[in-house]
Amino acid sequence: MSSEEGVPGSYDPTLTVNVKPSKSSQSRGKTAGETGLRLKLLKLFLSVLLGIVVLACFSLSQLSAISLVKHLRLQNNGNVTCRNSSSTAENVTCCRNFSSADENVTCRNSSSVDKLAAGSCDVPALMVVYMMLVPYGVSFLRSLWNGAFQDSMPWPHRKAICLGALLSLCEVTGLCLLTVRVMPSVTPALSVVLSNGVMFIPIVSHIIKQTVGLCRQKKSRKCGRVFLVVLWVVGGLTCGGLVGVWSYFRKQKYVVETVVSLFLLSAAWAPKLQQYQAEGCRPATSSQPDHTQNSRWKAGILNNFFKLVLVLVVPDVMRYAGVLDVCSDWVWTCADVYALFTIHHPATVSFVLNVTAGFVGYILAWMACALRMGYFGFALPAFLSTLVTAIVIFIKQICTRLSFFHEETCVDDYTVWDTGTCLGLLLVQFFSTTWFVMRSPTIVMEQEAQLFWLPGYNSVFPAQWMLLSRKNRNTKREDFTTRRKTKQNTHVYICTTMYHEQCTRYRTPYGLQLQWDLQYGSGDTASGMELTVHLKDNVLVKNKKRWSQVMYMSYTLDYAAYFHPLGMSSGVIADTDIKATSRYGNDPSHGGHQARLNAVGTGSGTCGWTAGDSDIHQRLQIYLGEDMVVTGVVTQGKHGCEEWVTGYHLSYSLDGETWEYYNDEYGWRVTLEGNDDSDTPKRHILDRPIKAAYISFNPVSWNNRISMRVELLGYCATDLDRDSYILATDADIKFSPQDAQALMEIMCTDPDVGAVCARTHPLGEGPLVWYQVFDYAIGHWFQKVANSVLGTVLCCPGCFSVYRCKAVRDTLATYASTVRQRGGVLTKDMGEDRWLCTLMVEKGWRLEYTAVSEDSTYCPEEFDEFFNQRRRWIPSTIANQLDLIRKWGGGQIKSDYVSKFFIMYQGFLLFSSMIGPSTVILIMAAGLELVVGSAGGGIVPTVVVFSLIFIGFGVLCVYAKQDTQLKWAKVLTMVFMVVMVMVLIGQAREMVTAFQRLDARLTQQNANHITYAGKGCNDDCRGTVCDCLTFICKPLNWSKNNVSTWLMECFGPDNQFSNLSSHFSQYSGSQLSHFDEQTLCGEFTTQNGVSATERDCKLIFREFLKIKDENVVVTSTPPMTPLEQLPLPVSVIYFLSLAALYVLTALLHPSELLKLLYGFVYLLSLPSGYILLTIYSVCNMTDRSWGTREIKVPGVAVGGKSVTEMISNLCRTLCSCCRRDNKQPPLEEISIDDPGEETENDESGSESGSGSDIQSLSSHFLGRIKKRLGPLAQTIAPASINQRRVSTLSQVDVNDFVPSQWPAELREKYEKTLKEHGFVNTSFIFGMTTKDLQDIGITNKLHQDILMREIKKIPECELDDTVPENCSQWLESIGMGEYISSFETYGIISRNDLASLKSMDVDELLKDLQITKLAHVKRITDAIKKLKSPEETGRRISQVKIIMKKVKTIIMQHDSERSLEFKFWDKLRQKCLDPEISLFSTDTDIRTQLVQLRNSWIRVLLVLNVMWITLIVSLTYVPELRLWDANPLSLLSLLVFGVLQLLQFLTMLYHRIRTLLHYLARLPYPVSCTIQTNTTGNGKADVIQIETPDPEAHPPSRPPRRPSLLSFQITRNGQTRIWQMGRTNPVYEEE
Repeated sequence: MSSEEGVPGSYDPTLTVNVKPSKSSQSRGKTAGETGLRLKLLKLFLSVLLGIVVLACFSLSQLSAISLVKHLRLQNNGNVTCRNSSSTAENVTCCRNFSSADENVTCRNSSSVDKLAAGSCDVPALMVVYMMLVPYGVSFLRSLWNGAFQDSMPWPHRKAICLGALLSLCEVTGLCLLTVRVMPSVTPALSVVLSNGVMFIPIVSHIIKQTVGLCRQKKSRKCGRVFLVVLWVVGGLTCGGLVGVWSYFRKQKYVVETVVSLFLLSAAWAPKLQQYQAEGCRPATSSQPDHTQNSRWKAGILNNFFKLVLVLVVPDVMRYAGVLDVCSDWVWTCADVYALFTIHHPATVSFVLNVTAGFVGYILAWMACALRMGYFGFALPAFLSTLVTAIVIFIKQICTRLSFFHEETCVDDYTVWDTGTCLGLLLVQFFSTTWFVMRSPTIVMEQEAQLFWLPGYNSVFPAQWMLLSRKNRNTKREDFTTRRKTKQNTHVYICTTMYHEQCTRYRTPYGLQLQWDLQYGSGDTASGMELTVHLKDNVLVKNKKRWSQVMYMSYTLDYAAYFHPLGMSSGVIADTDIKATSRYGNDPSHGGHQARLNAVGTGSGTCGWTAGDSDIHQRLQIYLGEDMVVTGVVTQGKHGCEEWVTGYHLSYSLDGETWEYYNDEYGWRVTLEGNDDSDTPKRHILDRPIKAAYISFNPVSWNNRISMRVELLGYCATDLDRDSYILATDADIKFSPQDAQALMEIMCTDPDVGAVCARTHPLGEGPLVWYQVFDYAIGHWFQKVANSVLGTVLCCPGCFSVYRCKAVRDTLATYASTVRQRGGVLTKDMGEDRWLCTLMVEKGWRLEYTAVSEDSTYCPEEFDEFFNQRRRWIPSTIANQLDLIRKWGGGQIKSDYVSKFFIMYQGFLLFSSMIGPSTVILIMAAGLELVVGSAGGGIVPTVVVFSLIFIGFGVLCVYAKQDTQLKWAKVLTMVFMVVMVMVLIGQAREMVTAFQRLDARLTQQNANHITYAGKGCNDDCRGTVCDCLTFICKPLNWSKNNVSTWLMECFGPDNQFSNLSSHFSQYSGSQLSHFDEQTLCGEFTTQNGVSATERDCKLIFREFLKIKDENVVVTSTPPMTPLEQLPLPVSVIYFLSLAALYVLTALLHPSELLKLLYGFVYLLSLPSGYILLTIYSVCNMTDRSWGTREIKVPGVAVGGKSVTEMISNLCRTLCSCCRRDNKQPPLEEISIDDPGEETENDESGSESGSGSDIQSLSSHFLGRIKKRLGPLAQTIAPASINQRRVSTLSQVDVNDFVPSQWPAELREKYEKTLKEHGFVNTSFIFGMTTKDLQDIGITNKLHQDILMREIKKIPECELDDTVPENCSQWLESIGMGEYISSFETYGIISRNDLASLKSMDVDELLKDLQITKLAHVKRITDAIKKLKSPEETGRRISQVKIIMKKVKTIIMQHDSERSLEFKFWDKLRQKCLDPEISLFSTDTDIRTQLVQLRNSWIRVLLVLNVMWITLIVSLTYVPELRLWDANPLSLLSLLVFGVLQLLQFLTMLYHRIRTLLHYLARLPYPVSCTIQTNTTGNGKADVIQIETPDPEAHPPSRPPRRPSLLSFQITRNGQTRIWQMGRTNPVYEEE
């Protein structure tokens, strides 16, 4: 087809087979991570429902309080006359509704005439006292629980304690005046209308605050402050005026008492005074978690204790002062009054409603705020509660329907003043408090301490108390400002132990660094991040995974933390805080608020600040909001046009008035170089940091116009690590952004949390994965949850966890220490994540687990890999638990979350782990006994056989190679899986038998119920011998004297058998057993047939025979033990309870319900998991290699001996003739650290590292072998990740490989030996083992060790695995071109011939080709194995290699922008990462100590399990030591483990509830239901006049001396001061 027909001339097809299926489609369904509409509607529905309940609680609480106090109003012709008096002259008639049933109650100090009246008014008074006591008591207990046991939490200072006592007195006095004096005698409208009068003092405090701020405010900003002051004054006058006017026109009694009580309550509840009471007396320290500075709970202990005492004392003090009228003094001590406090009292309903509604409303309101339902669930109900209460009281039709309230609660008539005052005070409350509460957002699962000032609540005015106690944007504005900054400027460093073509590659002191600047989105959604990949060179830095973690943790804390963006690009710095001297035109896109780095205009519009005038007097001023340390600046030109600044000055100020230019060390003003284009960022790291709150950019040169977009780098002057976190992941981990966000929500909610981890799901296929699925499930369901709830999680794994930088900084120094003792190997190198978490716990941090966040990771699928993984985990877990318990016992752990109970719980877990092997042996032996029966000795022979098998496996693990150990472990695993099947069958059999016995027992009990024939039988049965009688007969100590008693107990109290008592009582039990039925009862036979007496006799005798036939000794009946009284055996009950508990737990995890199916595999694998794995782990703790997810490097021998060597050594030991006395026994060979990097995903690492510059790598290696070039030569070494893989063969000649320090003769000898066997260069030498060296004739042990160390340093030589076109091309690619003719002569020429090599015997082929050199044999053999067709992964690897070859390598030291980073890496490497540090370490001593430690653990494990088995078996077969005919130790074990399992289950229930609440809190609303609180402004006020003094007006007479290391000079108010840096920055240290 021609091009004219619309088809292009060149055809480039797109194959459908290459199109990858899309994982998600935008045309249907929601995008990944988006919350569905149904869940959003559910959130809205629950918010409204919760708000309705809270509204009902608040209203009922206030209504019930009004109703309760009305019962205090005693009437006698309208006069209150209920007084304590002995005079009979006073006629007292009280409480018309009092029950006459209580007439006998006496009340002291009353005459007989006044007894009923005094009692009737004392009960409501007592209820009022307890109405005030209950909230204080509940708050006191909660404060005691949360604060008394936290030693690190400070007590309030003395002034705060005194103020708290004074305000407690004010609150109690005000409440007593209202509830006992005012409210009983005045209209109920008073309690409703004037309840919002408590807002008066808070309003006055705001007036004072705004006035003080007005006096300190600049002239240009006073207008807004004056308006606020006027507004607050109007609110205060309105609040006080409405109370006075209403009292005047209503003509109520006790006006003075009303005003005083409201004033006292208003003062006691003022937010500022509440805040002052919670101030601690201990100064802040960065080494402690933030909770240690909050004395809220301990202030609650003191304040609520004061209130409890005052409530009991103040009413009587006021009574003696004549202020209150109460029936009896000290009414709460009168015992007679408590007798009247019954459910039948008319005031009881109001009291119960008040106490219940007040507490429930408080809890639900707090929950609504924590769940981010505060608008509908708290603020709106609290505002409407007063209105609803007023409606109920004022509308009599509604009020009278509430019959459980006092009849005087309803208002018969109300005036317009009631309505007007109520609405007026309601508006005052709304604008003074409720409005700010509505505008105060909360974070997910926010703690109560962050929501409310003090712990407590009030049941008289619940809504008013909670509104004033709630922190809001008006009373605690700095908290919400900090929260907004935290949300917008949180720094999360994602650190993973693991493509984008625009890559920058740096050569660093540790290897290579690849860096990408990832930008995505456009317009308002534009964002980006920096991706840095660090490729370690194991020759330059240590190769343990822990050192990789030390690298990125130190990089984050000691370098990156000093260069955080301060908020221009993120929006933390508000638009109103960005000022400019001028703006070009009237377009807002040119304003100063647009000068944000990476800001882009919408569509094709421009974006950035453009000055109106192009002169050197233009400035861009930025207010940082607080004192910051600025360490760098980044600038861009204007987006969308060719305008940028090419040079500028920086000036800074602490107060916005006194300014200073950024100068060099000689005092000269520094001109910073600007941009070369409009979009490329230009970064400058300042030579010295500056502390400032204001930064000003002063352009001095520009292109076209002055246009800028900027960002500032630095950190907070008071808190370096604020809002900084590390998200640690593995390279193969799978998680969503929502999962990471859930972890961050926990961190932001609780400042005490040092780390938080998620629910991890294992991925993979096969039975081993099935086992791990269930193992992970129960580990998270029970163990991790129990630790999190009871105290703290002990391990947040590095696969997916968030660490707080503050917590990491507290522990990094210890974490980066080297191993110097044997115990450090287990904690530091075997389980580095767990040890890091243990260090955090020691420092007082709490670690938490959340099930809201989930992740998935690949787990071992092969048996060997799984055992090697657990080989590290098990000893590490036990070692860390022992270390935690030991340090806690020694007083080294001062954490509020590590309690005695928590340590006891950990001790039980540790003990159960240690006796796990013996427990499983006993379970298997007992199960087999149920199936095959017992031998002569019961379970003893079986236990002995099993124990010997496992002891033999332990001996094998000590002396044999790991390959041999694992082979036997596989065999034993399969054998004992069969045994476990039999055990399960035995357990099933026991359960069936137990239920059969239970069914028979129940049937017998039902059948043995007495029913007389005359009562329960028909007439046909009366004349025959039938069993119409059913009865219950128990074995009895038979004698002639108790037959009648036995008949009565067996057949009932009727006398129908009385005539047979004498007949049976003439025989003893033994005599009676020799009779038959006819002989014994024949004498009662009549001529008409069987008589009733004969029938009864036969029935009695048959029952006797039943007892006899059941082999029950009729002469002795032992009592039933408690265990025999149980319906089922203890073992069956325990097993069923455990199964039910697991099923219920799975039901509470609906998404994981099917994981129960894998529990069957877990049960079958119990012997392998609890015995074989434990033995293998303990016996191989000397192996320091990683063991999982690694490529085995040739040349690293695994410790142990073959079976032949073991037998040979045994013979030498037993036969003296075989011994060699002149030779010392060799030190036990221990596996050394694996030379490969122990990352979690070696595959991804090898892909990244395969693109190294081969030529420079070879030359560097050559130079390093010849001689050490010093630190500089080492620091510029290239990196290769993990196995140091290269894409082509690195050919360094063997002459340069042999150590240059050796004598010439020795060098020539080994060079010749290596060349003779084909090892002509390092590509062949790589991978050689000690055995290879021996095979070629190098037998000297010292020389072998030296050569092996050099071999391990050789970069890995990766053979090309692609299928070539022909044989010659293949041989050339693998360096075997000399054999081309031999292969062609043999007939191997084409690609098809090469394919045939895969199925040939390679050894025979090489013999035929006469290829005998060891190096060539290995090379060709390995190359044939690697021949395969390329797959997708291989193609990607090749693509990455090609791309990486094109990337230019930059030496970091020579890059001006990265020189400080180079300095950091070089210093860190020299400090703790240099592998040369450990050359002369005590590694040999540690190996010896490890062997000793291993032997000690084996002895402890063996002795402990043998003793446990011995105790259990002995107590089973010694009758004198049995308890309730059972093994007492077994019963105790079941009890302890049952209690532990129940405890874990209860903690799981609590955690599931928290998880549900957390999930609900994260749900968004279907529409925006919150008030917009963004304060970034609209950009209209961005052109101002900046009064900046010219620093040149007072030039220094001479250049000032360079500042010292930890301080620098600033000029403030004309005085030169020295500012001391809060923390030493290693980047800025002197050389």
